[in-house]
Amino acid sequence: MTNITLTTDLTKLDNRIRLLTSKNLSYMLAKALSETGKITKDKLKTDMFTYIDKPNPWTLGSAYVRFAKPSDLSVEVGIASENKAGRTAAGKYLMPIIQGTKPRPKAADLSAAKVANVSNISLTPSNVRLNTYGNVTLQSYIKILGEARNGGGKHFIAPIKQGSNIKAVFTRAGRGGRGTRRVFTLDPLPKPRRAQFPLMRLLEQHFMAAWPKQVQIAYKSELQNRL
Repeated sequence: MTNITLTTDLTKLDNRIRLLTSKNLSYMLAKALSETGKITKDKLKTDMFTYIDKPNPWTLGSAYVRFAKPSDLSVEVGIASENKAGRTAAGKYLMPIIQGTKPRPKAADLSAAKVANVSNISLTPSNVRLNTYGNVTLQSYIKILGEARNGGGKHFIAPIKQGSNIKAVFTRAGRGGRGTRRVFTLDPLPKPRRAQFPLMRLLEQHFMAAWPKQVQIAYKSELQNRL
């Protein structure tokens, strides 16, 4: 999270600024801050297509703005970090590409680790169908890991090769199920992600670019109401 402190010399607008009361100025600044925040949020959603590979609707919808009020001249723009409706907040799963940290274990990672009796692994897809956004669907995870857990089904967990400590989820393939195909690798050492989404810089850049114009617009509107 980052804070931007704004210092605006309102006397530079024009001499009519003296016609506005402190209450008028509070309403004017709250409107300018809120509109600037809204523009910044919309710009952030556009940025996601540049820095995130195929952002899904949940990720795009996580961009938010908390509007300013005359009694609280501050605005908050960012990516939601609180889980909702049982879904992981985008602000949490995007953190590896924002700060360059290790990927957070997903529920599927934890489930696979339990089935394979290992820990600290990350599921890496190999031969599994992905959805439009390049992700494995929750239904696929449930089906594949459920079969691997119960045993005797199409999917099972085994070492990637004889004598290896690294395990994978395989599916029986070919005529009569005699062949196998790797579906997921249980990567025991998930690599830290490179910081590739400069969120704080983008937020500050968009906010500062939009602010001067929104102050002018809010000033003219409040002045017109006053007159």
